[in-house]
Amino acid sequence: MTFDEEKLRFDFLESKWASVLPFDKTAFIKKAKDAIEPTKAVDFLGIFQANTLIFIEVKDFRGHRIETKPRVEGREDPLWLEVSKKVRDSIPVIVGAARNSSTDANAWKTYSRFLHDEKRKSILCCGWNKIFLQNTFKAKIEKWTSCTT
Repeated sequence: MTFDEEKLRFDFLESKWASVLPFDKTAFIKKAKDAIEPTKAVDFLGIFQANTLIFIEVKDFRGHRIETKPRVEGREDPLWLEVSKKVRDSIPVIVGAARNSSTDANAWKTYSRFLHDEKRKSILCCGWNKIFLQNTFKAKIEKWTSCTT
């Protein structure tokens, strides 16, 4: 499964990912943004190895390293806060889509079940930051997907 985001190409390995959705481009998130300003959304929503729901936010700070460093370090308009708000706003859209979708209803219900299942503790929120990604986490993510420019 291959998707483009912020001048980056992500190839989610089908052997590792049960599904991946370019979430911020779905009709449901567009409706939510029109109805409730300023609704935000993560870039991708995926199910990894059939047991982990992952919210992925992509940031490509190449060419803007100096001016974005305070955001990444949490000193000014913190990046972690922006990503947190996007995850927060994404959750009710997933639930609403699972309840009201006439297309892809089963896919939305699958994503929603991860949010409702008390036994399932595997929900991961991560950011893909092309410049500041820490090497240890980057190595793990690169086993799951490849990213090229």
